[in-house]
Order: sequence, then structure tokens, then C-alpha cells
Amino acid sequence: MRKLLPLIAGVALCVPVAQADDKKAETPKAKTTFVPVSLSVARKPEDKTIAFYYSPAYVTFLLSAPGKYIHGFDYRTSTASEFKDDKGKSLLHSFQKSFTLSGFNKDHSAALVALSGGDAPGKGASKMTVKGTVVLILGQDVKDTKKEEVEGKANTEKKIGDFTFKINSVSPSFTTFTITSPSNNVKSVTITDAGGKDLKASVFAAYQDFMGKTWIASGNIQAKSDKMEVTISYFSKTEKLSVPVDVTFGLDLQ
Repeated sequence: MRKLLPLIAGVALCVPVAQADDKKAETPKAKTTFVPVSLSVARKPEDKTIAFYYSPAYVTFLLSAPGKYIHGFDYRTSTASEFKDDKGKSLLHSFQKSFTLSGFNKDHSAALVALSGGDAPGKGASKMTVKGTVVLILGQDVKDTKKEEVEGKANTEKKIGDFTFKINSVSPSFTTFTITSPSNNVKSVTITDAGGKDLKASVFAAYQDFMGKTWIASGNIQAKSDKMEVTISYFSKTEKLSVPVDVTFGLDLQ
């Protein structure tokens, strides 16, 4: 999320040597950053008979929030207020100004955030400016549900704590499932077979149902098991972090 350019001014403190020796230096807090890592620009060919699907201007940023767990993203409020070139031309879509989240690093302290423009930069442009706000959902206080046994058949449902675990499909080497929750707080799921072997479950970012009442996370295991034991890890607390975005960069992404 190479993100924001938080600026911290250094302050020098003048204190007697004896007092300075008695105090430990404070460790500066890690900064949240938002920096561009890729840029693509395209123009539609004049020949209308050529099928060409493109985004006129597409930028990916790396947003880093050291020491925090980025669980998700508020798409409704994560929007760009400005996306323009250095000639003053606006590159924003008239109808879509939202940032999108496209992936995390291993410990979820960083994520890739993208912005798609509705127009390409103008002739002679050498820089772009993006302003707006990215609103992250941070996960806190991880807890685990009680381990529950689930029959490995399609359409099997099991209530596990506040969650509903459902097997959707089963094949000889693949099983898909969903986890339904009252809130967007599922972190991960551990699934073992009857013998205790970890089946290495994957679970993906949750989406809200169209009624806005529950959240649904999809997942899978690359295995089939007649009986499995399921434990869901979840955040008992989440909070939002608003990250102001104000970056200007050239074709070299600097």
C-alpha cells in the first residue's frame, strides 16, 4: 500500500545530560505509506473492427500499514476525489471513482490498491496526481470457535458459534464451502480430516449479501473427506482506518 506520504517533523529536545541518561529513547511509530508500483495507459485503436478491451489509465499502489492487520476495505467510502495529469486533464471516470483492493501480503500489513481512469493522459503529460481517501478495515483480537465435526457432503450446513458453515460442492479432489457471518470478521478457517490431518483450507474476502444483513466468505480445500473438523478464526473487534491519499508521480513511478 505504498501509499500515503505521512510526514513527521523531527523535534530536538534539550535536556540535562543526567536526565537524558535516565530515559530511554522512544521508538518512532511506523508510517502508513501509499506509493505507486505500476501504471498502464491505453488508447482505443481508430479501426473500430478491432476488439480491444482496455482501461485508459490504470494505476496500482502499494499501501503499507506496519503493525496492523488489514482485514478488508470499505469500497463505498474509498474514493478518489482527483485523478489528473500535469496538464490539468481529469482522468477520472464520471461514474466510477472507487479504489479497489486486489491483494494482501502474507501478514496482511500491506495491500495492493488500484484506481482505473476513464481517460488517458493528454499529449505532453509527464506526471499524474491522485487524491482521495482509502478506508481500511483492521482486524483485532483474534479468537477461535469450538472445533465442530462436519459431514463432507454437498449442502451440509453446520452452525459453528455465530457462523454458518456450508459445504457447497464435493468432487474427488476438491471441496468448496461458504461461511456466513453477521459481520465481516472471518479471518481464516482450519479444516482437518478424521485423522487430524490439516487439509489446508483457503478462505477468500467476504462479501455482503444484497439485503445487507450478512457477510459470506467462500473457500475451498483441495481434498475430499467424509468427515472433517472445522475451526473458524475470527476478529472479535474491527475498526476503520481512513488513509488520506495525495500522491504525484511520473512515468518512472517516482
